[in-house]
Amino acid sequence: MKLAQLILEGLTYRVPNFDYEWEEAVRYPEFKKLGKHDWIDLATKGREVTITSAKDINNTDANKPDSFKKLNKDKQKRTLAQIESGTVEMPIVAKYPDGYKELLGGNTRLTALMAKNGKATIWMFDVPEDILDESSTNAIKNQMKLSSIILENEFETKDDIDLSILGNLDDEIRRELEKSSKELEKLQQQNEIGILTLSAVTLGAPGVVKAIDKLVQSIAKKNGFDLIKKDPGTLQKAYNSVVKTAEKADSLIEKPINFILRPFVKDDEKRKKIAGFVKGAVLLLMALYGGINPSNITDIKSAITSAAPEVADELLGIENQANAGAKLVTIARKYFQS
Repeated sequence: MKLAQLILEGLTYRVPNFDYEWEEAVRYPEFKKLGKHDWIDLATKGREVTITSAKDINNTDANKPDSFKKLNKDKQKRTLAQIESGTVEMPIVAKYPDGYKELLGGNTRLTALMAKNGKATIWMFDVPEDILDESSTNAIKNQMKLSSIILENEFETKDDIDLSILGNLDDEIRRELEKSSKELEKLQQQNEIGILTLSAVTLGAPGVVKAIDKLVQSIAKKNGFDLIKKDPGTLQKAYNSVVKTAEKADSLIEKPINFILRPFVKDDEKRKKIAGFVKGAVLLLMALYGGINPSNITDIKSAITSAAPEVADELLGIENQANAGAKLVTIARKYFQS
């Protein structure tokens, strides 16, 4: 059954599955610090709230009526099945001391309900000030400012963003793969154990990630959002850079990367997967260098998910630039081998 065919009158809402939602909550440092038991204790103290607009809720597609059909197909099916059954689990929202509201889980459900019914019942809990350290508070304030900027369209024109450096990405990655290919030949000659499971791209994952990081750093510096102090101006530039890159990703990243992969990867689908990972990694690092948590900004989260759907959750689980490189290498090695 399609969303348009469902009649949503008389729905019953049930309390969220907090044990399951912990997987979403743990991505936030303030909740991770609390631990699962204490977070569940906090979240269960929330309340039911009926809303007729989701404009003040971040990390959701619910304000875009047509966005439901663009969401994950499996989640669409599960959501429609819940609605058709007459009982829907409430989406869960955290409300911070400054009034910032963040959807932790239930984006597909909330989007479907708002698109069809124009209202929904959510589970909202308050985040106490005393569990927030200074970095968490600053991050929340910056995300509030950025979300406000995006919603009000008060950001600089995207034409001011210079992405010309991305034109060097394919050459940088090709050089890294050529190095790993030569290394692979040496290992083969030495009859190293396990060499049959290796490929040039798997062996070259650290080099590929290093090349991506180098290019993104250059873009951040050139466009003025690699500053230590983050403010609405630098957040604007970072956001615009990610959005413009996402819009041009096919021509700037996917096609050239797919082309240079041909000598190293014969399978078309695998080349597409690797190019998608590169797209997702570029967008992720660009956001992180700009001080943006990509999981908190729907447009960026959607762009990363679209680029590399199979590893999107792992990519979005990377919360800061400091440890991003090592985590990207681990994800890349596993993904390139699959």
